[in-house]
Amino acid sequence: MPFPAFADVLALEATIFDNGEDKKFRHKLTLKAYTGPRIKSWKRPDWTATATLWPYDVAVKTAKRSKAKFTDATLALIEEMAAGGSGYIGVFMHTGGGSAYNDLHVVWVDLTDNRAMVYTPNCQCWLAPFETTDAKNKPLKGNAMLHSRSSSAMALDHWATGDATPL
Repeated sequence: MPFPAFADVLALEATIFDNGEDKKFRHKLTLKAYTGPRIKSWKRPDWTATATLWPYDVAVKTAKRSKAKFTDATLALIEEMAAGGSGYIGVFMHTGGGSAYNDLHVVWVDLTDNRAMVYTPNCQCWLAPFETTDAKNKPLKGNAMLHSRSSSAMALDHWATGDATPL
């Protein structure tokens, strides 16, 4: 299932996780999108996916060796992002069954400046700034290290960490 169009997203939530130094790929990003005129359930976003984040200098090699067999277009996008010479790159994979990698659903993350760019066929944007607290201003739990929240609804301004910005 493709990511919804930017104009259809009511709220966008991203969390970066640190799985520890002994893991082959230390960081992951989970992205949740809520669409429609209101949030029906915070526990059931309309779109959810996770990306393992590869350091830019091994991202292309890792993607080419992946069992997922990414399309040439997805590989070209990974190469383009890696050519920037910094950050981490990942391809979104849906939770649930089947071969769930999403063609052309790629994220670039800069952990130094706490920023991320999402690229999908329907949405290309910078995520809202990341924080180290949750929506209730409490420290993140478990291995969550950064959290980004944005919304197009004024009623959720208190919840958001800023605005997602289309490219």
